[in-house]
Amino acid sequence: MTLARSGIMSSFLTKIQTILDKGGFVASYKLALLLSLVRLAEDSETTLSTFEIAEEYLALYWRQVAPFQGTVLKQNSGKQSAIINAIAAARADGVSQADPVAWRKLVKKVEQTVKVMPLWRLQTLGKVKDEFLYENVGKGSSVTLKPGVAAELRKHRVEITRMVQQAWTAYVCRYNNIDESDELASFLFAA
Repeated sequence: MTLARSGIMSSFLTKIQTILDKGGFVASYKLALLLSLVRLAEDSETTLSTFEIAEEYLALYWRQVAPFQGTVLKQNSGKQSAIINAIAAARADGVSQADPVAWRKLVKKVEQTVKVMPLWRLQTLGKVKDEFLYENVGKGSSVTLKPGVAAELRKHRVEITRMVQQAWTAYVCRYNNIDESDELASFLFAA
């Protein structure tokens, strides 16, 4: 039973749950975006650059491009996602944070996908936009969280993280035809 169904969810968490339930996911990008916003809100900043968001994507996906039970997990309903492909290629080439030039190039590549795909689509459910996190301008290199959003993300960090991780694990199971397990969740999200 989700928190929403149990009647103990705030309206902010209800909106997050609605994105998870009705977000029309074709890739795990929106899930990564939600976790990135939660992580970046820890610094209480209200303006977040797409570069910062892309760095969070790398932190989230870096582990996930390694094979799980012998195969790289699909993170897209069609062909493998561009971000997974970029990170896998970088890992194969030995790119790491120890090489700041190569690392920045990888972050910039991920940033281009973030700018086009999830950032301006996260708050759109079907044809309805609910801009409760930030204004959905459809372009640009940053988003400014609406007043109070950073505080809500910090306040509900644990719940949002749990909800997103559960949704992400279920998503990966569905598109990889595998059973949900603690081993998979640990693989996807272990520190």
